[in-house]
Amino acid sequence: MKKLSILTLAFLWLGLAGLVTPGCDKSRKDDDQKKAAAEKNQPVKAADTVKAPVADPGAKPADPGAKPAEPAPATPVTIPEAKIVVENAGEGDKVALRYEYTAGVVTTAVMEMKMGMQISMGAMQQPMVNLPMMKMAMKLTNREVKTSGNLVYDFILDSVDVVPEADTPPQMVDSMRTALKDILGMNGNAEVTPRGITTSADMRMPANTNPQLASMMDSMKQQMSQMSVPLPEEPVGQGASWTVTTQVTTGGMLVTNQYKYTLSKIEGKVVEMKVSLLQTAEPQELKNPQLPPGVTLKLQEFKSSGNGTVKMDLTKMVPISEISSETNMKMSVEKGAETQNMEQKMTLSLKLYPEQK
Repeated sequence: MKKLSILTLAFLWLGLAGLVTPGCDKSRKDDDQKKAAAEKNQPVKAADTVKAPVADPGAKPADPGAKPAEPAPATPVTIPEAKIVVENAGEGDKVALRYEYTAGVVTTAVMEMKMGMQISMGAMQQPMVNLPMMKMAMKLTNREVKTSGNLVYDFILDSVDVVPEADTPPQMVDSMRTALKDILGMNGNAEVTPRGITTSADMRMPANTNPQLASMMDSMKQQMSQMSVPLPEEPVGQGASWTVTTQVTTGGMLVTNQYKYTLSKIEGKVVEMKVSLLQTAEPQELKNPQLPPGVTLKLQEFKSSGNGTVKMDLTKMVPISEISSETNMKMSVEKGAETQNMEQKMTLSLKLYPEQK
C-alpha cells in the first residue's frame, strides 16, 4: 500500500488541530435567542473594510486572455451548539462577565501554531517530526454594535507564513508556504453577543483554493470566526469554574469537546483564566478529501487533552491565550483487500494574541 505523505498527514492533523483553540459557541440559552430574534431581520452585509490583500509584486502577471476567476460565494459557518454549565460560582463579590464592544475598532489577531507528529504504521515507527511554526494574522473590524449589545465584525486573513528552524528541511517549508498561500484573503463576518457567543457567521474563500485544504479550512472557519471565550449567564467570582461542551465535525471526524475554564483573577475589565480540555471520539469512518483515491480511514481510538491560560480585556475582541495539547489516535488504513493499522501522536501548541503596533 502506498504510504500517505508526511505533509498530507500534517494537513489532516491541521484539520483536527482547530479543535483546541478556546473559542465561543452557540448556546441554547433563552435570553440570547430572544436578543437574536429581535434583530434577525437586520442583515449582515460585507463591510467596505473587507478587501483582498495587495498582490505579491514578484508574482507572474496574469494572462490577459484568461478568463478571470469567479469570486467564491459567502457560505455560512456551522456553529456548534454548546452546553455551558457553571460548576462553582466562586468566592467574594460576584459579577456578570460581559464583553463591552466599540464600533470602528480595528484589531489584528495573530495565531502561532506549532506541531509535532509521530506516525507508526504496522511494525514501522517513524521518528517524531516537528513541523515549523505556522503564523497567521487576521484583521478584525468592529463594524456595528447593535442595541442588544451584539457586535457585528468583519475579518480577513491578511498574512500567512511558515517560520523554519535551523534543522527544518527547505522542501517542507516551501511546500507548506505554497499550500498556505492559497488561503490568503479568506474573509467574512460574524455576530457575537456580550457573552462571547457567536450567533452567526459567513465565510468567503479565495477563488481556486486548493481543495486539499478543505478540512484545515473547516477548522479555521470555526477558530477565526469565534475569537471570544464563552461566558456564563450567572454572576461569578474569584475561583469560579464553568464547562463548555460541544460536538463538532472537523477533518471528517465527529468529536466531543469539553473546555473547563477556571477564573483565577478579575481586575476591573481584565480577566485571567486557566483552561483545560478533553476531547474524545467514538470509532467511526473518517471522511476527508485529503485522502488518496481508494483509501479508507477508520478511527479506532481518539483522545486529546491539554491545558493553558487565557487573559482578556472585556472591552477588546482578541484575548492573549496559550494552550498545549497531546493527541493520541489509532486508525486502520484500508485500500482494497489490504489493511494496515496506524497510530499517530501529535503535540500541539497554539498562541493567540492581538498584534501590538
